[in-house]
Amino acid sequence: MLRDHRQKQVQRAQEAFRRRQAPQQYGEWLQSAARWSWFVTVTFRRARGRDVALGELERFLNELEVAAGEPILWVIAEAFGKIRGRYHCHLLIAGVDRVSIDPWEREAHRRFGWTEIEPYEPSLGGAHYVARNAFARNGELHFGGSGSNNNAIGPRP
Repeated sequence: MLRDHRQKQVQRAQEAFRRRQAPQQYGEWLQSAARWSWFVTVTFRRARGRDVALGELERFLNELEVAAGEPILWVIAEAFGKIRGRYHCHLLIAGVDRVSIDPWEREAHRRFGWTEIEPYEPSLGGAHYVARNAFARNGELHFGGSGSNNNAIGPRP
């Protein structure tokens, strides 16, 4: 007698659906979590270990917070290039509305490599892009900044 695999197939389909929905739902939460100011992409010019790269980014973000003169909040989504596997990150930063982008973009480029800093525009989907990277293979999110008690911070999951 043949086995009926319908129930197992339905369960697999439901699980696949949940996996596809997770980045979208997480992106929606990220978008509402703060009034993001900047969307940043950093591609390191030299190979660095994950911990070293994150430490360098955190020092940069601490300096940015001092320059902002108020607490900031940030989230880093780690990613690895598809061709060479080069470590790069996407960041959302809140609390830097009054900070000029250009000098910080130049400094990040000098320290890390190719860097692009843009004003955050919710309609462009930066929060969803960060969330999608967090759900990618080897993807990971890191939250930081002392702005978590700032009025800029929205609801947490």
